Amino acid sequence: MNKRGYLKLTFIIVICFSSCATVNLEDKIPVGEFNIKDDLYYEELLLKKDTTFNLKVQQAHYLQECKGNWKIISKTKLELIGDNSTKFSGVDSIFYEKMNCKNLLIEFHSKNKIKRKNHFLKRDLN
Repeated sequence: MNKRGYLKLTFIIVICFSSCATVNLEDKIPVGEFNIKDDLYYEELLLKKDTTFNLKVQQAHYLQECKGNWKIISKTKLELIGDNSTKFSGVDSIFYEKMNCKNLLIEFHSKNKIKRKNHFLKRDLN
C-alpha cells in the first residue's frame, strides 16, 4: 500500500472512532423529579424529556412556581429558562424574595443528584 492509501485508511479509521465516541448529550440528561425537604424548606424540580421543566419552591407558608424550557450548556450543566410568570401562594410576598426564574443554572453531580444555587436536590425514587 502506498502513502496515499495509508492516509485514506487512517482518515477512515479516525472518522469511525470519532463518530462512535460522539454522545448525544440529551440522552445523558437525567430527566425526572428531584427534590429537597426539611422542616421549613421544600424544593421540587421536574425535568421532562421534551425540554420543559417545572420548579416549585416552598419556604414555610409561601409557595412559588416557575415553568419554562431547559437547554444544555455543557456536559454537566443545564440552563432553565423560565417564562418569569412565577405563581405565588401563601403569606404576603413582603416577607419573601421573589424567585427569578429567567436564567437558572443546574449542575449535575450524578444521575440522582443535582445542584441549584447552594441546594442539592436528589432524585425522587418513588
